[in-house]
Amino acid sequence: CRRAMYNEAGQYVYCPAIDGPGLNGKRGEVLVWKGEANADVLEKAEFEVEPVDGHSGQIRLRSVKWAGAYLYVPAIDYNGDRRQVLIWKGEPLADVRSKALFQLSLI
Repeated sequence: CRRAMYNEAGQYVYCPAIDGPGLNGKRGEVLVWKGEANADVLEKAEFEVEPVDGHSGQIRLRSVKWAGAYLYVPAIDYNGDRRQVLIWKGEPLADVRSKALFQLSLI
């Protein structure tokens, strides 16, 4: 199923066509759009929700706009307490797929 992710302030999680500094062309940034969402932002905010066999309640998210690129959390240390969420634009290797598992919880 396809979904757009946004918070209660109407800010969309999306994948712009920006590689970002130091991301070597295989990774892309995942950002939050704070302004009014236009067609371009909404197109880049659509994700395929992929259930993960053998992992109850876990999913992977793939960008619809960017040919199924996985959202994942690399082992790159951002600043000690935080890590970035990126999209992987290359072939989805086992290492990337293992870092692309997310647990959903209703709050």
